[in-house]
Amino acid sequence: MPARIRVPRWVSVLALAVGGMSLLFVTSALLPLLHTDQSESWRDTIRIGYAIEPPYAFVNKNGNVTGESPELARIVARRAGVRSTRFVLCDFNRLIDALVAGEIDVIASGMFITPKRIKRIAFSQPTTTVHPGLLVQRGNPHKIDGYGAFKAGSGVRVAVLNGSVEQGYLLASGASSSAMVIVQTPQEALTALHDNAIQAIALSAPTVSFMVASSPSEFEAIAGFTPGEAPPEEHCAFGFRLDDTSLRQAFDAALAGYLGTQEHIEMISRFGFDRSAVPQTR
Repeated sequence: MPARIRVPRWVSVLALAVGGMSLLFVTSALLPLLHTDQSESWRDTIRIGYAIEPPYAFVNKNGNVTGESPELARIVARRAGVRSTRFVLCDFNRLIDALVAGEIDVIASGMFITPKRIKRIAFSQPTTTVHPGLLVQRGNPHKIDGYGAFKAGSGVRVAVLNGSVEQGYLLASGASSSAMVIVQTPQEALTALHDNAIQAIALSAPTVSFMVASSPSEFEAIAGFTPGEAPPEEHCAFGFRLDDTSLRQAFDAALAGYLGTQEHIEMISRFGFDRSAVPQTR
């Protein structure tokens, strides 16, 4: 009968400890790889949310999503290594909720960076620089001269997109809530202006210019600020979930090599933008 070898207890404990440490080491080594795979799952397909607001985002006569923001998103996504993009239509005031809820992965809709919004989502580096504007009927029959024209008792009303930066501008300029008509889409506002239900539409200057170009005999653009005042300057950017750091950084890296290039200027010029719309961050 073979002799039994007694193994001291401390040897067994040491073996278990070494085994546990080995497992911990292997697991720790694999964690970054597992995290990388998960954090870069966006490389296959990303869902891009947009709202109809030409020239930032709209659907052309062929049924394709286009505009400054979707076209830029396509280019940047491709440069970032994304294989496929899918566009998802939302009301403007639903875009952030849809992003946070995981219904979309990126917002590409000419969304301004604001202190309120950065509490809920992360933004890429700025993609465009814009100023506020106003659309009025041709000849400006009501002599509207800026966002400060819509005070109580003024007799003029203005349509503004729900949740937009322009809504904040109007309130800051002393506009009466009774003089503001809150709409969900620019088309809804255009219909109201055409029917004389309102006297102006508050939108960004590029959007106003795009609308005038579409109906020059019916509408005209005026500055959204009172003459003599410095126009407020805002920056648009792509929006991301706060924890989607990898995707946002990939977009930022791609943007850094593209914004301000001749190819970029030629692309945005199709939608009424020029070099002055390129943020001075390069």
